[in-house]
Amino acid sequence: MGIILNPVAWAVIVGVAYGAVSQLYYLNHSLRHFDAAQIGSLKYVGTNALVVIGSVILFDEFASITTRYSFNLTLAGKFANYKFIKI
Repeated sequence: MGIILNPVAWAVIVGVAYGAVSQLYYLNHSLRHFDAAQIGSLKYVGTNALVVIGSVILFDEFASITTRYSFNLTLAGKFANYKFIKI
């Protein structure tokens, strides 16, 4: 019952609803001007990036991350991108 009274939960719900409606609105407009292959990939990457950033902020994930850990994580991501994703 505590989550219903939490103002942060309501702010997240309103923000997600607004974001979903905005995405559909602007997706519809962009499909009028550009090819669907370009728009689909941009929407996918943009949505996933915003979801990850939002969840990191909401759950305070950066509190325990050091500079060395973030550097190693970036290197691992670059290596995985180079090694496993062939475009």
